[in-house]
Amino acid sequence: MNAHILWHDIQHGLLHFDAGIPYSLKQLFTRPGHSIREFIEGKRVKHFKPLWLVAVLGALYGFL
Repeated sequence: MNAHILWHDIQHGLLHFDAGIPYSLKQLFTRPGHSIREFIEGKRVKHFKPLWLVAVLGALYGFL
């Protein structure tokens, strides 16, 4: 995967108004089972990709 695609995914996930990292984090903290079930069932429009979420949060943690 090239850097341009990675940067686009990060920007889209962070800056998208009704989805992305803030939505995924809120759902995982408030309704984790429901959120995971939705993602597995294919309702993925509002959710940030799980592996990218882990990577972005890990990078943020490392940066801090």
